[in-house]
Amino acid sequence: MTQKHYHLPCFFYHIVLLIYLGVFYSLSSANSQVQSNKPWTNPILIHGSSFANIMQQLYQTGNYEMMLKLTAKESRVLHGDSVILRYYQNMQFSYQIQLVSHSRKGNKYQLIYKSKIDATVVRLKVDIIVESDTARVILPLNMNESKHYYFGYL
Repeated sequence: MTQKHYHLPCFFYHIVLLIYLGVFYSLSSANSQVQSNKPWTNPILIHGSSFANIMQQLYQTGNYEMMLKLTAKESRVLHGDSVILRYYQNMQFSYQIQLVSHSRKGNKYQLIYKSKIDATVVRLKVDIIVESDTARVILPLNMNESKHYYFGYL
């Protein structure tokens, strides 16, 4: 039985060359996914969080004006800014939420969250549209029906 002997220095340089080629290939612009410089266009991942989590943080800090800015134009025209601001100020939205699924049709997204509200597990539905490179929430047609659930529930 013959035994193969490798010349150790040549074998070492061959392995190092393969590693360098692998690193170069993975860093090349043609093969790597470049993260968008517009992070607000993806409501599923905005600076490491999802859209409803960001809206919840704005709610908890009382930044209702920013919440209004992140509301879809069609909702603002339908309800009016003063009604929406009052709605944001009076709603209950400090419970834990967890993103469980999402779907997309064109520039519209639907995010589904799981939450526990008043000892009941519910699924929250958040409709979002991307306008001018920014994700914005679409409020329900009748906001009074969802006053405790904010975006609506299933």
